[in-house]
Amino acid sequence: MTHVKHGSVPAALLLCAALAGMFASCTRIVDFSGELPGPKLVVNCFVNPDSVVRVHVSRSWNIAETGGEALTDATVLLYVNDELQPPDARSPAWPSYLSHAALGEGDRVRLVVAAKGYDEASAETTVPPKTPILAVDTARFGDRSMRFFIRLKDVEAGMPNRYRLDVSQEYLIDGEWHVASSSGIYSGVGGVFDGGRFDYEQDAALLAEFEDVNSDILGTSDRNIFGLFSDDLFDGREYTLNVSLHPMFMPDSYSFVDGMFVPDTRIAGMRYTFRLVTLSQSAYRYLKTLTIQENSGEENVFTEPSAVYCNIAGGLGILGAFRTDAATVRIPDDMLSQYPWFDAEGGK
Repeated sequence: MTHVKHGSVPAALLLCAALAGMFASCTRIVDFSGELPGPKLVVNCFVNPDSVVRVHVSRSWNIAETGGEALTDATVLLYVNDELQPPDARSPAWPSYLSHAALGEGDRVRLVVAAKGYDEASAETTVPPKTPILAVDTARFGDRSMRFFIRLKDVEAGMPNRYRLDVSQEYLIDGEWHVASSSGIYSGVGGVFDGGRFDYEQDAALLAEFEDVNSDILGTSDRNIFGLFSDDLFDGREYTLNVSLHPMFMPDSYSFVDGMFVPDTRIAGMRYTFRLVTLSQSAYRYLKTLTIQENSGEENVFTEPSAVYCNIAGGLGILGAFRTDAATVRIPDDMLSQYPWFDAEGGK
């Protein structure tokens, strides 16, 4: 028989016992008797000189409601360097407002939104400079992996510049390229980074972004699902991002032919587009806090709830700006030839 001396109970068992007692506590239902807050305007907009300005306006909702709703009667005023731009047009396809205002590096963009029954909402941001991709080099290791070296030059020495690496994967089918996945700024969480197809563990800048953020009692830190990084390690100098990928294609269906499953859809090529996105401070803080919130999750009881960054005065939401430079690299056909879903003759 094994005897355990007094005081020798492992700390892990004590912790489990304490947690079990905490979660086994009695639950008491208390009727809510407080006053619910009134709704606020919710304004979301990311401006980019390469596209039209699109402003989405809705309202907030409280815990007693089932969801928010878009506002189609709001007034949106857009100022660029304190100059009012032409009247906005409403998009028929989406409850938003559009403007074709010309934007450039360093422009100050200000939004003022008003609607009957709501406090006025406003925000301002500055368009960052474009940071060019100087080169993309590749190296193969093993049979199914490639490493990409993406070289850039930090354009503003002495300034806290913020970036993200946006990656999209495309397939060639019937002579046309189709976007399969993206970590784009409007696509929410997920995409190439979150899906595990990309490995940034060898890159100091991408790895350091969340190294000390939200580390819990189990030693788990946040995943950099938006590919965020800063110039803290290379202020004013060149830097080479170091990431690897494992080419992957998931056919929608298979057929059972001659005793084996054969994909019904095959591709004739695969390529990746790397977008180096220079972010305004507001856009960076929004994406970083969104990452922290998404990584916290309801299932992680060891992390505290976190709020997503908001810069809308008098309301909720985000006004941010970004600039993008892109480079595309095609995966060598001989690397794809080992997969049953690859057909160099054209795909189908």
